[in-house]
Order: sequence, then structure tokens, then C-alpha cells
Amino acid sequence: MDVYERFREKLNGLPVRSGETESQVDLEIFKRLMSPEEAEIACYLSGKPEDLKTISQRAGIEVEKLAPVLEELAGRGLIFRVVSAPEPLY
Repeated sequence: MDVYERFREKLNGLPVRSGETESQVDLEIFKRLMSPEEAEIACYLSGKPEDLKTISQRAGIEVEKLAPVLEELAGRGLIFRVVSAPEPLY
């Protein structure tokens, strides 16, 4: 299973499912929206807002490497960022 298929599985575990298309066009859309590295990191996000430290620990990725990727994804509107907290939540 490649990273985009894992990302689809992650989305399908949330209350609003992404669905799977017979033609696999959903995977093609994911590939156009994010790099494999971004998709991999997105797989570590939960369905609720969390701070960088929590996501970093779950993913096993240093905060310094994780933060710019999450900011890029949020800037492109692919993930949510909550800025009303003392620190950003993703």
C-alpha cells in the first residue's frame, strides 16, 4: 500500500469519509495536491486539533522538520490550523 492509499484509509477513518473510486481518481487527486512526504505526515494527524509536540511524538519526526510541512499544508488549505490557541494546532 503506497502513502496515498494510506492517506485515503486515514481519511476514511474520520466521520466524513473521502470514499474510494473504482477508477482510483481519488489517489490521483491526492498526488496532485501533496507530495509523498506531505501525505506521509498528514497520515499522522488526528481528527482533532493537536499541538506540534504531540504530532511530532506520534510521527517520530522532529518539530523543526514537521512545522514547515504542516504550515505549508495549512497555507494551501489542505489541513486546518487553529491559531487562537497559545500555539498553532493542526
